[in-house]
Amino acid sequence: MGVEGLSLGFGRVQALMDVSFDVAPGEILALIGPNGAGKTSILNCISGFYRPQGGRIHYLGRDITDLLGHLPSLLRDGKRSSWTVPLRGLRRTRT
Repeated sequence: MGVEGLSLGFGRVQALMDVSFDVAPGEILALIGPNGAGKTSILNCISGFYRPQGGRIHYLGRDITDLLGHLPSLLRDGKRSSWTVPLRGLRRTRT
């Protein structure tokens, strides 16, 4: 899996500019950096939540950049859910 020349902007703010990296099967990659560095923007592009304005995303040797917008929302919901805490069904108990 990898990204090549990934770019993404929001108005005048350039969130990603020419980002490239590869991740080999079984390899673990950490994205670290300060707030606003573009870590979440990279993940959102890879998951198909954002469409990059430039660059390509590759998976298993295949360019999947143009396919990402067609992923079923069910596949993307898992990513979004991982950033939220569901509050329904929680009950306050007395100890």
